[in-house]
Amino acid sequence: MSQAPEGDRESMGTLARVFPALEGLKTSDADRVDLVNQTIVEEVLQDLGVLDFGKGIAAESNVSIWRERGTHHHCAASLRSRPSSSGGTKSTRR
Repeated sequence: MSQAPEGDRESMGTLARVFPALEGLKTSDADRVDLVNQTIVEEVLQDLGVLDFGKGIAAESNVSIWRERGTHHHCAASLRSRPSSSGGTKSTRR
């Protein structure tokens, strides 16, 4: 939002102009978005590389961590995997 145009940066009207995907929500320009617990959350994405799950199954994986900006207290984390570029059906020995 630091790149948003001047004006009311918490109004749905402004947010819908900055993030066009939000235009589909049925809201009025007077609706507002507020911080939860006055906390700003940042997402950190770290590539893990290819994980070998055994039996010929391998996947490119990364982990996403949501944390409070400033204090870096962790809020949530998720692991994402997708078949490796080799199709995910072969594993290689290392």
